[in-house]
Amino acid sequence: MSWLKNLAQSACVTDQGCDAWAYAHNYLFDTRLTDERRNAYEAHCAAKKMPTDSSWQAAHADYARNRIKVGKPMVAETFHTINDAAHADLGDDLTLLRCEDLTRALNHHHCELDKLSDWLAVRDGQQRKHITAPQARAKIRDFLDDWNEQRKYWPAFAAFEHELGEAKQLAKTDWPLEVRNRLGLAHYDGKLSVPVALMRVPAMDIKAAARKHDAAAFARPTVLDGEMNRYFHPTPAEFPFGATLHLDPRLCGQRMTAEILCFPVDYQVDHLVAVGSIDLPLPAHCLRNLRNAHLAGLRREPGGAGFGDTILAGDCHGGAPCR
Repeated sequence: MSWLKNLAQSACVTDQGCDAWAYAHNYLFDTRLTDERRNAYEAHCAAKKMPTDSSWQAAHADYARNRIKVGKPMVAETFHTINDAAHADLGDDLTLLRCEDLTRALNHHHCELDKLSDWLAVRDGQQRKHITAPQARAKIRDFLDDWNEQRKYWPAFAAFEHELGEAKQLAKTDWPLEVRNRLGLAHYDGKLSVPVALMRVPAMDIKAAARKHDAAAFARPTVLDGEMNRYFHPTPAEFPFGATLHLDPRLCGQRMTAEILCFPVDYQVDHLVAVGSIDLPLPAHCLRNLRNAHLAGLRREPGGAGFGDTILAGDCHGGAPCR
C-alpha cells in the first residue's frame, strides 16, 4: 500500500469525523485511476511535504488548481491520455443536462436574472410588447458570448436527459431544487440565493468541442477530477458511469442517477433551457448515513457487490440529522 493510502487509511477510525472518512474512502476505493495518474498525484502531494490529512487537502487543492481547473487554451488532465482508463464513448443520440451557477455571468454582463428569464420566454414563443423573438435570441447570444469568454475549460459534471426527464418539461417544475438534490450539488446549500441555469447539450456538440483540442470528450468521474468533496462517491471500475449521491435521505441509495464528465463547450442559444434560483437549505441529513445508504445502492447494482466500505465514525457531528 502506498504512503498516501496509508495516510487515508489512518483517517478511518471511530474518533475521526465523517468528512475525514469521506475523503479517505474516495481515494482508497477509486479503482478507475491508472497507475500513472495515481503515481503522478502522489508525487505531487509528496513534493508538498504533506504529513497530515489537513495538508493533504491543501496539496489536493493545489493539484486541482494546476491540473484540473485550468484556463483556456489548456485542457484538464481529465481528458488527457493519462486518464484514458476513465474515458467513455457516448452515442451521438444522447443529450446531457447540467446545472450552472450564473452569479458571475450575470454580474459581468450587468444583467438581472428576471431579464434573462424574460428573454428566454420570448425566445420560446411568449409575446412581449418591447421585444421580438429574434431580438431576444440576440440578447441571449450576447450574454452567452460574454459568459463563454469568462468560462474555464474545467470538466463539466452532467447527467443524462433520458434519466432526469425531457428538459423543457423539467423546466416547468421546481427544477433547481430537484436537480440540486438529485445530482448531489451540496455546495448550493441555500445560505445565499444562487441564480442557476439548466443547460442541455447534445453529445455531438461535446465531441466536436473536444476534437478541436485532440482531447477525450467524456470521462467517468474520479476523485482527482475536482476538489475534495464529501458528497462525491467513486463507483466500481466496471460501472459505465459515475453515480450521483442524492441529498434527500429518503431517496439516497434508492434512486441512482448516472453522471459523466464532459469536455466543456461554448454555450449556444439553444443550450440554455431555463433559469431559476436555489435559495432553500439542503434536506436535513447525516453525512455518515447518506454515504452509507448510497454505498448500499451501489452494491445492489450489477458489478457493485463488495465495493467500498461503510463509515463507522463514532461521533457524526452530533448525530442525525447533523447537517
